[in-house]
Amino acid sequence: MKNLFTTFAAGMAILLAAAAPICRAGLIYDNLSQASGGSDFVGQGGLVNGPLYGSFSTGAGAGVRLTDVQLLLSNAGGSSGITSIGIFNSNNGTSPPSPGALYAAIGTVSDSSLSATASVWNVSLVSPLSLAANTRYWVGLSTNNGALTKWWYASNSAGTGVTGEYFSNSNGTFQNVGNGPYQMSVSVTAVPEPSTTAMALAGLAYGCYSLVRHRKRA
Repeated sequence: MKNLFTTFAAGMAILLAAAAPICRAGLIYDNLSQASGGSDFVGQGGLVNGPLYGSFSTGAGAGVRLTDVQLLLSNAGGSSGITSIGIFNSNNGTSPPSPGALYAAIGTVSDSSLSATASVWNVSLVSPLSLAANTRYWVGLSTNNGALTKWWYASNSAGTGVTGEYFSNSNGTFQNVGNGPYQMSVSVTAVPEPSTTAMALAGLAYGCYSLVRHRKRA
């Protein structure tokens, strides 16, 4: 019985070790808690106009799945326009890097859904969006019908994943360091590497084999 327990525990240990990276989730970009320095219009209406973009980068591994994006937004009032929210590829051939082609539309927000004060707008993806590893993407906000949505920016460049990233608007593209990047959070889950998946299956099979072998001997 003791040997059975030891063998089964070893199999479960392999399974749990493999499950950790499979189930890992977290924020790869987050500066929502930083003090705000002001806001820019997604459309027309201010000295700085949209479309507005903020970049984020995925880490090493086999890629990630985007599950949730949060944005600090407000409505300037007097409009019933719609703001489109998308994920854009990065044009790394420019210096600094700039937003490229639309990768996927992930949601919309109407002016009437926002308050006059800055508040967090959550975009939760029903189907997680696959993103490549070690790749820069951009969250982009735009309107084609005069929406008066404003995206707030931080008064500093602190926060998770902020350093080394960029923001872009009608004035150009700027590095976050020394400037106030747009406030958002980006949540992902990890895509397991093939070796991790194989280790998980091996652990499960090892544990099951131990039980079957014990029952045959009993």
